[in-house]
Amino acid sequence: MNHELASGHRSATPTNSGRSSPVPRIEQRRAVEDALFRADKGLRRYGLLVEKAVGSWEVSPQEWADYIAFLNRLLKAIQSHPKDVPTLPHSDAVASKLAQCLSPVLPSGVHQKALEVYEYIFQTFGNGYVASHLTDYLPGLAPVLSFASLTVRPGVYHLFETYLVQVPLAAIRPALKSIVLGLLPALEDETSEDFDRAGTIMTLIRTKFEQEAGPDAAGFFWQTMFLCVMTSPSRRLGALNYLARHLPRLTTPSEHETGMPSSQHVTSGGEISENLQAIVSPDPGLLIRCFAAGLMDSQMLVYRGFLDLLATHLPLHSPVISAKVESSDLDILITAALAILLRRDTSLNRRVWSWLLGPDFKEPSRDGESPAMPQSIPDNEPSGNHITYFWERAHESMRRCVLAMLLSGSQLPAVRSRPYRICLSLMDHWEIGGVLAPEILLPALKVVHEYSLVASQVAVSEVLRSASQFFDAVEAATIWSTFVDLLRNAFQGSGDVEEAMSMLSWTLKHFNVQDQEMTTVHAPLTLLYMLTLLTDRADQSSGPITAALKVVAQLVELIPEDIFPHTRQNCAPDTTTAAALDSIDVDATISLFYKDARGKVGKSTLPIDLSLLALHLTVEFVEMAILCLSSGHMEAFQHSTELLIDVRRKCRNICPPNLDELYNAIETLLMNETAKTKLLPLPLLSTAVNVLANNVASPASIPARFYRWTHPLVSHLWRNLSPSSPKYHVEAVKAIWRLGSVAESADIFEASLVQVVQPVHGNIVAKASEKISNVEIVSRFMILWIHTLPSSSSAVGATPGRRRSTHASTLDDTQYAQRLEVLSQPLFRLLDLLPHRTDRGCDLIVSWLGSLPNLESVFDLLLARYGPLLQSCHEHDDAETNVSLKRKHREDVRELTHVCDLLETIFTHATDWTWQCLAGMEVTIDAVASGTGLSVLVHSFLRLLDHASLSMGDLHRQSLNLIDIVFNKSGVADILHMEFTHALLDRMLVCLSAEEDDLQRPLLRLTSIILRRQARNEQILMHDDKPRQSSMYTRQPQALHSEADSMPNSAADNAALIAKLLGCLQTAFTARPARPHLEQWLAFLNEVLPVFAGAIFTSLIPLVETLCDEAQKVFDQLVTTTMVSTEEIPTQPEATLIYLLDALESTLARAHERLDAEANGDEVSKISHQTSNLLSTVSSGVFRTSGIPSKTAQSNSRLTVILALQDTIRVCFSIWIWSNRFSAVDGYDKSSAATSTYCALRLRSKARSLLEELFAAEPLESLEVLLSEWINEDIKELKLEASAIELLQAMHGSRPKHIIPALLDALCSRIIETPLPSPRQSTLTIELHPNDVALCLHIYVQSIEDDAVDEIWSDCISFLRDVLSNATPYRLIMPTLLSLAHLLAQKARNTNFGEQRKLRRDLAEIFQKLMTATFSMLPSGSALPSQPVESWPAGGIGMTLPAVFQRIVADLDALVDNTDRATIIVNSVCSNLLTPDIHARTFPSTVDADHLDLLHIIARTQPLTKVWKKDVADAFNDPRLFATPAMLMREHWMPVLQQWAMRDRDRMSELLARLTAPSSAGIMFGVGANAARLDADRKAQLNIRRICLLLLSSPPDTWAAHVHDFDEKIIELSASTNSSSPTANIKTDLYLLCRVLTLSLSPVHILPLWPTINTYLQAGLVAAAPSRHSAQTISNLGLLQACKLLDQLVALSPDEFQLHEWLYITDTVDAVYQPAEHAPTALAEQIVEALGPESLDASNAALPPPLRTTDAAAMPLLIGNGMVDTEDVKAMSRDDFAKAIVRPFLGQLSMQAYESMYRSEQPSVDFCVQALLEDLLDTSSMVD
Repeated sequence: MNHELASGHRSATPTNSGRSSPVPRIEQRRAVEDALFRADKGLRRYGLLVEKAVGSWEVSPQEWADYIAFLNRLLKAIQSHPKDVPTLPHSDAVASKLAQCLSPVLPSGVHQKALEVYEYIFQTFGNGYVASHLTDYLPGLAPVLSFASLTVRPGVYHLFETYLVQVPLAAIRPALKSIVLGLLPALEDETSEDFDRAGTIMTLIRTKFEQEAGPDAAGFFWQTMFLCVMTSPSRRLGALNYLARHLPRLTTPSEHETGMPSSQHVTSGGEISENLQAIVSPDPGLLIRCFAAGLMDSQMLVYRGFLDLLATHLPLHSPVISAKVESSDLDILITAALAILLRRDTSLNRRVWSWLLGPDFKEPSRDGESPAMPQSIPDNEPSGNHITYFWERAHESMRRCVLAMLLSGSQLPAVRSRPYRICLSLMDHWEIGGVLAPEILLPALKVVHEYSLVASQVAVSEVLRSASQFFDAVEAATIWSTFVDLLRNAFQGSGDVEEAMSMLSWTLKHFNVQDQEMTTVHAPLTLLYMLTLLTDRADQSSGPITAALKVVAQLVELIPEDIFPHTRQNCAPDTTTAAALDSIDVDATISLFYKDARGKVGKSTLPIDLSLLALHLTVEFVEMAILCLSSGHMEAFQHSTELLIDVRRKCRNICPPNLDELYNAIETLLMNETAKTKLLPLPLLSTAVNVLANNVASPASIPARFYRWTHPLVSHLWRNLSPSSPKYHVEAVKAIWRLGSVAESADIFEASLVQVVQPVHGNIVAKASEKISNVEIVSRFMILWIHTLPSSSSAVGATPGRRRSTHASTLDDTQYAQRLEVLSQPLFRLLDLLPHRTDRGCDLIVSWLGSLPNLESVFDLLLARYGPLLQSCHEHDDAETNVSLKRKHREDVRELTHVCDLLETIFTHATDWTWQCLAGMEVTIDAVASGTGLSVLVHSFLRLLDHASLSMGDLHRQSLNLIDIVFNKSGVADILHMEFTHALLDRMLVCLSAEEDDLQRPLLRLTSIILRRQARNEQILMHDDKPRQSSMYTRQPQALHSEADSMPNSAADNAALIAKLLGCLQTAFTARPARPHLEQWLAFLNEVLPVFAGAIFTSLIPLVETLCDEAQKVFDQLVTTTMVSTEEIPTQPEATLIYLLDALESTLARAHERLDAEANGDEVSKISHQTSNLLSTVSSGVFRTSGIPSKTAQSNSRLTVILALQDTIRVCFSIWIWSNRFSAVDGYDKSSAATSTYCALRLRSKARSLLEELFAAEPLESLEVLLSEWINEDIKELKLEASAIELLQAMHGSRPKHIIPALLDALCSRIIETPLPSPRQSTLTIELHPNDVALCLHIYVQSIEDDAVDEIWSDCISFLRDVLSNATPYRLIMPTLLSLAHLLAQKARNTNFGEQRKLRRDLAEIFQKLMTATFSMLPSGSALPSQPVESWPAGGIGMTLPAVFQRIVADLDALVDNTDRATIIVNSVCSNLLTPDIHARTFPSTVDADHLDLLHIIARTQPLTKVWKKDVADAFNDPRLFATPAMLMREHWMPVLQQWAMRDRDRMSELLARLTAPSSAGIMFGVGANAARLDADRKAQLNIRRICLLLLSSPPDTWAAHVHDFDEKIIELSASTNSSSPTANIKTDLYLLCRVLTLSLSPVHILPLWPTINTYLQAGLVAAAPSRHSAQTISNLGLLQACKLLDQLVALSPDEFQLHEWLYITDTVDAVYQPAEHAPTALAEQIVEALGPESLDASNAALPPPLRTTDAAAMPLLIGNGMVDTEDVKAMSRDDFAKAIVRPFLGQLSMQAYESMYRSEQPSVDFCVQALLEDLLDTSSMVD
C-alpha cells in the first residue's frame, strides 16, 4: 500500500469539520428538528401526525396487507406537511420502517408502495434533504436490486437516477461503495432488459466524480470499484461486466493500435498519462488486488472474465505496472495468475501464456509441433522476443512468487503440492519453464525434503507425487546441473555438506533418475565431479565424508553395466595414460558443460571420451580411498574401496595407474611394526581382503602381493577373534574365509592359519613382539570353529537343552569338508595341549569339547588318524628286521600313543554329550572294527591289550585307563574328613581373590569328587522307579534327579560348610578371574546344591541376589558392546550372561523342588538315579533333618523362593525386552550387526526359556512380577508397555486358559478377605493395586485373538458370577468389570462357539446385574472413584464409569439382542449416572467431558429415549450452566445441545415465548420494585443467552425460519428503559444475540434483520457521545457489547453488511488517503471527534494491537482483548469508559479494516465464535 500521497497520510487526530462542538449525526439532527418544530404550532401538529403514523407500526406485521395499510397511513401523514417545510420530522424512524418494508420476504406490491413513499419524500423535500439524510434512506434502498422483481426495479432505478445521483458529491463520496455494491447485482445478467439502464446509472456516478471532483479524486470511483471487487465475492460478476465495458486500457495509444508494447514506455519508464494516473490514484495496489481477487474467485465466469480483462487491459508491459506498481503488488498479481494454471483448462492457460509472453504470442496448434527451443539460453539475458518479454517483465516476480509458495509454512499436503503443480504447468512452455526451472528446482527439492522429515507418510506421498511430476518435466541437463551446483556450494562454498548430501541422497532415492541420458551421461559426470571435490577437501571430518559416500554409492548404482568400452588389463603405468589424464581439467570441463547445457533441447553428449571418463573415475576412487586411509576414516575407506571394486567391474576392470599406490598404502599399514601389535579395525581388514580378492583374476594367476598380504591379514583377523573384543566375531570369520576362497590352491592361507594357531608347552609364547596365552589361542579358535562350521543334524537334535550354533550361513557338503580340512591342522595343534594337564589351555579345550555341538567332526578327524595307526601297529612288531620298517613302527607306536593320550584326556573329561556323540556315530576303522563309535573304540582298546609287543607298554596302560574310564560307573569308598573340604574351599577363595585361575579347574574337580565321595560313604540309597521332578526342570537333563537329603552329623559343621560354600559361590560368580571357568563353576554349583538340603532357603536370597546383580552388570556390558563405544569389555558378556542364567535356573529349580517336597510331607532325603557325569548319588544320612517342617517354616520357605524368583524374572524380562529392540537403541553400531544379532537371538531364547520354566513353576507369582514391570514408570517412558503382553503371548505354555486364571487369582487375592486355596493365593509380595490387575486383565483379554475366547469364557463368566454374589469388595473395579463384560461380548460376536443366543443372553443378564450392583454402590449418586488411567499402558483406555459406558452404549448391539433391554440399560445409565450429576448442588462442576461425551453418544444412538432429553432440558434451563468453562461448553456441551435441539424444533419457539415485551405494569414504587425489575432482568438475560447458546450449537441456518421472531423480539426488547420491566440492562444481551445471529445465519437469511440491527447498533454507539440522552438507557457493558458487535461485523465483513458499513466507518480509500478537506461522516469518526482529542495518547495505549493467530486471518480489535475486564467496565464512569475503551477502538477501526482488506486477510470466524462464547458464559456481566 502506497502511503506517500500528496494529500498525506491519515492523521492521528481526525481533521475537524468546523463545528465548534461536534456531535453524532442522529443527535445533531434531532436537536435541530426539535428546535424547529417547537417554534411553530403547525409544524408541531405535523410532527405529531408523522409520529402517530410511525407509531401505528405493529411490532411485526403478519400480513402483507398490514404493510400496505401502514405505508398508506404514513404517506398520508407525510403529505399533510405545511408548505416550505425543509425537513421531515422523525426521519430516522420513517426511514427504518421503510427499510423494513423493503424486506426480501415481502411481496413486490409492498416494495412498490415503499418506493412510492421514498419518491414522495425525495421529491417533496429536495436534494438537500436527501443529501443530509442519506444515512437514513440509503441503507434501505441499497440492497433492493439484489432481490427486487422486474416490476420493482424500474422504481429503484428512478430513485437512483433522479435523486441519489443528483445529490452533492460530498454526500455521495462516503456512501459510494454502498451505492456501487447496490447497483452491481443489476449488472450481472448482460441480457436483462435493465442492464443498460443500471450501467448508465453507474456511468453517471463515475462521470459525476470525473467532472466535479478535483484531479486528486478523479480516480475515486475506480478505486471504490476495485474495493467492491476485493471485498464482495457475490457481486464480482456485475463488477466484471462493468469493468469489461468501461475500464480504460491501461496501455498507450500506440499499443492499442499495434498490439505491441511501446518501447518508449517499456524501456524509458516515463510518466504515464493523466487518465491512467487517475485510475490508479491514490493507491495502485487496489487495481492489482482487484484483479487478483477476480482471478482467485471460485466462479468460472468470474475468473475467466477477469483473466480476459487482465490480458487486454493490464498487460505486463503496461506503464501502470512498470511505473506505479510495486514489486510486492506485482507478485500478488502473478501469484493469482499462476493459480489459474491449477484449474487445468487449456483455454485459460492460453490466456495466461499470452499475458506472460506478450500480446503477439500464439499458442501452437495441437497438430503442429511446438517451436524449437534455442540451443542455449544465456545466463544474463535470453534471446527471442517472447523470452525477452518474459525475462524483463515477469521473470523476477514469478521466481519470487514460486519460491514464496514453496516456502509457505503450511503443513497441509494440498497446499504443499500446489506450487509443484504450478511448476509442472509452467514447464509446458520452454520460454518460461526453461528460464525458471534452473532457479527453482533446487529450492523445490529442498522444501519437499524438509517436509518429508516432519510430515506423515501419507502426506509426504501426496506432495511427492506432484513434485515427481514436475521433476520429470525438467530437462535432464537442468536437473543434473542443479546437482552440480549443490555439490559445488557444499564443498567449495559455505553450505552444510551433511545437509546437502542428505537432501541429494533423498532426491536420488525418491525421484526418477533412471532415464537413459541421466544414467549414461549425467550420472558418470556428476560422480566424477563429486569425487574431485571430495579429494580436494581431504580435511573433511568423518560425518561429511560418510554422507558424501552414500551419495556416491547411489550414483555408482545408477551407471549401467555396459556403457564403458573394453580396456586393457595391464596395470603398469605408461606415459600415454598419464598424458591423457593430465590433458583434461575435470572441474572446469564439467562446469562448462553444465553451464552450456542449461536450456538445451534434446539429449546431451559427454564432453569426455568414455574410456577416459572410466579412467578418471577409477583414479579418483583410488585417490579417495588413499585419503580416507591416511586420515584414519576407516568406515569411509571401507566404503570407498567397495565402490572402487564396483566401479572397476562396471568399467570392464580398467586398471587405474595409481592403483599400486593404494596397494602400497594398505601394505604399509599391514606391515608396520606398530600395526603388528595393534588391533586394526575390522572394516580396514575386510576392505583389504576385498581389495586383494578383487585383484586376483583367477586361481591360476595369483599375484605376488597375495603371498605378502595373506599372513598379516590372517594375523590381524585372528586378533579380532579375541574374547575380549566380541564386537566383530562373525564379521572376522567371514573375512577369514573370504581370504581363503580367493585362491583355494594356494598353501599360504593354510600355513598362515596354522602359524597363528601355534600353542606351546607352557602358558606364554613370544611371537612378533606380542604375548599370547594358550587360553587366548584356544578361545579364538573356538570362536572360529563355532562361526565356521554349523551344527550337524545329529547334534541339533541330540539334546534339546544344549546350546548350538546359530550361524546364519548354510554350507553344502563340499564346503563343509573343505573348511574342516583347513581347520584340521590347527585343531590338532590345539589338541596337542591335552596331555599337558598343567596348561590352562588344556582345561579350556576339554570344556569346549564337552559341549561342542558338532563334536562328531572332531572325532572324525581323530579316528581318521587313529585307524591307520592302529592297523599299522597290528601289521608290524618288534621282531621286524627291516630297519626302515622298524623305525616306522616305532614312529607309529609313538604317534598312536599320542592319539590315545588325547582320547584319554577327552574321555576323562567327557560329558553326556560326548558319550552320546560316540554312541551315535557310525565308524569303520578297518575291516574288523565297524559300528558305533563307542563300541568300535572299546573293541580297538581290547585289541591293543592283546598285542604282545614290548614297545607298546604305554599303549597298554593307556588302553586300560581308557577302558576303565568308559566302563567305570562307581567311585572310591575312601573316608574323607570335613576339615579337608574346608581347606579346599579356603584355597578356592584364595585363588579367586588372588586371581590365580590356574588352580580353579583342578580344585573344582577335586572338591566335587570329595563331596561326592564323602556323601556316598554315609548314604542310604533309596531308588525310585519314577524319580520326582520339579515342574521347572522338564527341559534340563542334568537336573532331572530327585533330591536326596544329606545333613552332617554335626549341625555346627553343617552350618559352617554351608556358609563356606555360599561365600565361595558368591565370590566365584562375581570375581573376574572366574569368568573363563564359569562353565566349571556351573557344574560345581549343580554338584553342591544337594549338600545345602534344607539350608537352601537360608542361602537362596543372598545367592540369587549375587547372581542377579552380576547378570545385570554383565548385561549392561553386553549392551555397551553393541553400541558405538571405545570401552573395553574384558570377557565375552554373552556367554557369561548365559552361564549366570543357567546358575539361576539350577538354584531356583533346586529350591522349588525342595519346597514341593516339604509341602507334600515327603522325606526330603530320597534320592534318584542320576545320569552320567552328574551327582549319581547324594548323601541322605549326613545332612538329614528330623520330622516334617512346620507350616510357618513352609510359608517362610515359600516366601523366600518367591522373592528369589521375582528378582530372576525382572532380569530375564529386561534381557528379553532388549533382545527384541536392540537395533532401535540410541547409539547402536551397525558395523557389528551380525554379531549383535547372534548374541540377541541366543539371549532372547535363553531368557524366554527360563521365563517359561519359572512361569510353569509359579504362574501366579511370575505373572504378578510382569504386571509390576508393566506399570513401571521406566517402561512407560520408553513406551514398552506392550512388551509384557507380548511376552505372555510368546511364551510356550502361556495360553489364555493359563493366564486368565492366574490374573483372576491375583485380583481376588487383593480384594476378598477370605484366603483362596493355597495354590491360588498370592503372597502379596508385589505392590499392585486392584485397579492395576483389573486393567491388565482387561487389556490382556483385548489382546488375545477372538478365536481364543472359548478358552477363557467359562473362567470369566464364573468370575463375574462370583462378583455378583458379593459385589461390595469389588466396588473400586466395577467399571473395569463392566468393560470386561462388554469386551467379552464383542469377541463372542466375532466368533462361533457354543450356542450364541444363549451365551449372549447369559452375558446380558450378568452385565445388567453388574450395572445394577455398580449403581447401587455409587457414593452420593456420583461416579465411583478411580485412578487416572490416561498415563497407564492401556492405549488411552479410560476406566471411569462415564468412559466405560461411552464404549458400551456406542456398541450396545454386542451386548443385547433386543431394543427393550437396550432401552432399560440406557435409562439406567441416565438415571443413575447422569441425572444425579446434572441435578447436583455443585453443578456444573460435577459434569465433565466424559459425562457429556456419554450423553452425546446416548443422544446419537438412542434418540427416542426420553430420560436423556429431560436431563438435557433441565441442565439447559439451569442458570448455573453458564458457569461452565468455555472450552468444555464448545467441545462437549454444544454437540449435546445440537442433538437435543434437532429432536424437537419447537425449542426455539418456547424460548422466544419466554421473552416478554418491557412493561410498566406491576409494582413501580415501593420496597419490592427494584427486586422485581432485577428478577425480570435476570430471567430475560438468561433466556436470551439460552437462545444464543442454542443458535451457536446448531448448524448454520437451522433456525432461519425464526428470523421474523428474532426481529420482533429485538424490536420489543430494545424499547426497554430504566423504569420498565425488564429494564434497559437486557440491551447488553441483545447485542450478544445480534452477534450470534450474524454468525448463525447466512447472508440471504439475515437480510431482513439488517434494518433492525442497524437501528439498534447506531443507538448503542451514539450512547458513547458525551451528555446524550441515550446514554442513560444503556450501561457500559451494553456499550462494550455494541462495540464488539461492530468489531465483529467489520472483521467478518458479510456481503450485506458492506452495504451499511459506511454508516460506521470509512470504507473507501479515504480511510487512509484523506482528501485535503475531510469531514468525518462515519459514525465511529463522529463519536471519536465528539469525545475530544485531549486524551488521545493515553487512550490509544489502552488497547493493544489485535492478536494475530495466523498471518492470513483478520482479527478483531476489541473481541478477545484480555485487557478489557468486565468488573472494571462496570466500575468505570461513562466518560472514563468512553475515553479509555471506546475512543481508541473507534479511532483505529477504519484503518484496521482497510489494512486487513488490503492484506487480503480471511476473517477468523472461529476466533469470533470463541470470544462470543466466553462473553455468553461471563456471569459477571449479568445483573446481580
